[in-house]
Amino acid sequence: MCLSGCNSPSGGSAAQPPPSGSTSSAPAGCASGSCCPTFVIKSQTVATQPADRTRTKIGIGEEVKLTTDPSVSVTWTIVDDNGDKGALSGASGASTVYTACDRAKSVTVKAVNHCGNSATIAFTVVQVDHGTLESPIDISAISPPTIKVGFTGVPTAQPADVSFLNCEMREGTCPAVCSGIFASESGQQHADTGQFVPFSTNVDAHGTALLIGARDTVSYNAPISTFPAGGKTDGNFHWAIPWRAQVRGGGVNGAYVFATPDHIKAYTAATRLLDVSKGGQDAHRTVP
Repeated sequence: MCLSGCNSPSGGSAAQPPPSGSTSSAPAGCASGSCCPTFVIKSQTVATQPADRTRTKIGIGEEVKLTTDPSVSVTWTIVDDNGDKGALSGASGASTVYTACDRAKSVTVKAVNHCGNSATIAFTVVQVDHGTLESPIDISAISPPTIKVGFTGVPTAQPADVSFLNCEMREGTCPAVCSGIFASESGQQHADTGQFVPFSTNVDAHGTALLIGARDTVSYNAPISTFPAGGKTDGNFHWAIPWRAQVRGGGVNGAYVFATPDHIKAYTAATRLLDVSKGGQDAHRTVP
């Protein structure tokens, strides 16, 4: 590589093509690899899942380590930053960490070395946009004179091709809409969970899982006499529960609703089947 100020490419190294997502340019009047060394930006997500750590599609709040190749000290900036495009851990040096913003957008990071050579890398930042309950464990039990129908499950944040490790979620309030044998429960409020719970490092085909050990309990307990033998009245209970997500601590814009999973309990008098469901999972028992 030729030192700054030389006027001959002799002894310089050949420029290498930039990695996907990164582009570089040399200042006018300077041959690539001569008076001003060329470089590209390489990236690696801090989260080890998903497996592709060089991806440029990232989740809100996700962290990505950026380095110059070959290693050279540069000045780092977020292009056209309006103060709402995330943050860099450092403004100078051979590396920095980009922390994604808390809303979906495209972001370009630029690096410029001492003699004006530059490189850029572009990221697509995505929000949590839906979720499900996974890894269900049935907790139903019939113990006369009562019946319990339900399960526990792990909330997930999707899409599944990024990490939401640096995000958290909570459930909000909503009124119940009921009919039939559950009509008397109309208007019953679902309680706010009271605090945000962080997501974990675990990402699979279902998305980023909530913190290990944090399971959602979905169940209904009632006297068996609630469902009289020979009765002909069905019943339905429905909560459309808001799931809210935010970058840990609230970020710039705070929380937003990313899903409204339906919590439903349904009773069919003809078969005496009692079913409880939420977030793509369910449990059911036949009332004795």
